[in-house]
Amino acid sequence: YEFRFAIGKPFSGGPARGGGWVRPVLPRLADAAMVFNYTDIWMPSVFMKFQNPAWVPTIELTVNFFAELPLPEARPDDWYAVLFEAPVAEGGYWREEGSVWSRDGRLLARSSQLSVFLSGA
Repeated sequence: YEFRFAIGKPFSGGPARGGGWVRPVLPRLADAAMVFNYTDIWMPSVFMKFQNPAWVPTIELTVNFFAELPLPEARPDDWYAVLFEAPVAEGGYWREEGSVWSRDGRLLARSSQLSVFLSGA
């Protein structure tokens, strides 16, 4: 995948919010499987808040689609906008909410992911 970071700076101590633009290196229309991947390939939003990398494996991932894919107007070389935020972190767990949009701003999918902090892994 190609990534263009636009929101958040990894390991800066900033808010747990990150995003930008993503697309496959080899051009391909974004079908449901590709958009599903976009909900889980971005750097975890909590990494913006951290000072150093950590293990944060996913326990549960739910993705809801809001468009029939691939979009009729989609092109194989399109970039897709993504935004991820972690509004809740408590007791060693954190929840991340994500969104994926088409190049023209159409919401394609929303994700919700529960993860755990692992230390010393």
